[in-house]
Amino acid sequence: MRGSRHESQQAVPWPRKAEDPHKPQPHKNAEIGAKGTSVFTWDAPGPRGLSNLGHPPSKTSPSELSIYTRNMVSTRSHPQEFPPQDVNQVGSQTPSKRSLSTVTPSTSQPDFQGRNNNQKPWSHTPSLLTLTWLCISMPLVIWDSFYVLLRPHSMPGGKYQKPLWVPYELYGQVDHIYGWPAYNSGNGFTAAQTGMNVVEIVGYVYYLYLLYTRGRTEDVQGTGAPDKQQVGKLAQSRTVYGEAAAKAVVLLYGVALMTLSKTVLYWLNEVFSGFANIGHNDASSIFFLWALPNGMWILFPAYLVYVSGKEILQGLEIAVNSSKKSQ
Repeated sequence: MRGSRHESQQAVPWPRKAEDPHKPQPHKNAEIGAKGTSVFTWDAPGPRGLSNLGHPPSKTSPSELSIYTRNMVSTRSHPQEFPPQDVNQVGSQTPSKRSLSTVTPSTSQPDFQGRNNNQKPWSHTPSLLTLTWLCISMPLVIWDSFYVLLRPHSMPGGKYQKPLWVPYELYGQVDHIYGWPAYNSGNGFTAAQTGMNVVEIVGYVYYLYLLYTRGRTEDVQGTGAPDKQQVGKLAQSRTVYGEAAAKAVVLLYGVALMTLSKTVLYWLNEVFSGFANIGHNDASSIFFLWALPNGMWILFPAYLVYVSGKEILQGLEIAVNSSKKSQ
């Protein structure tokens, strides 16, 4: 039966290319290939699609057929045999965890300390002009607050009026909110704004504490400072870094905004009351004794709000960029 099937398969021979008569013909017996591998070759043409590979003889034992099949797979289009594969390793293969994992955004905090990429830590650098204003305004606000809290003893005729609060005798005549009319009528606006003054003083003191205990003086132009050629040493700065810098700039922004808002409210109170407390003065007295000194508490706090707010925005940009890089 095998012989008849083989003969039927070779009934229609497949056309072959003309061979070179001088080319040596392969032997019909087994040859020893690379690395001792048996390679079987035959002159007879194979079936359709395998004319260049040869076809095994019909009378082949199962062991020889297995060797033939293995060698055909291992030597076809490959110079060497494939290495043997571990059976235990085949069964233990699992899908890669990398393909199943999902990218989750980083929940780490922004790096204000400069630990990543060897960068300098984020810093807060107020100009010396800012520090000079705080050193001038804070004693004046403390002086004003004690005057209000010690009324009537700090007012004209009181036991504490001289020598500390003698100038308030004139100012109380210009602005009745600080004089006897407001005190006798029980006007609470004066004491209310003094309560905000106390909060401001505490905030500014802690701000300066952070600067002088955590910072250092640098010969650079501070944030928002005027040109060095115009103000000289006033453009120098004191710098604080890292987490202390973040606390300092937020504190400065909040307290300066409180000072600005309180002073604007102080002015608006006069406008919407028909200038009930300063309307009895002439224009010159109002400008030099009321508008000019009180205007300083609008100009400089607005400056502090601007420069500290700008630094806060820069810090937020750093935080956003740090989060994007860590994803």
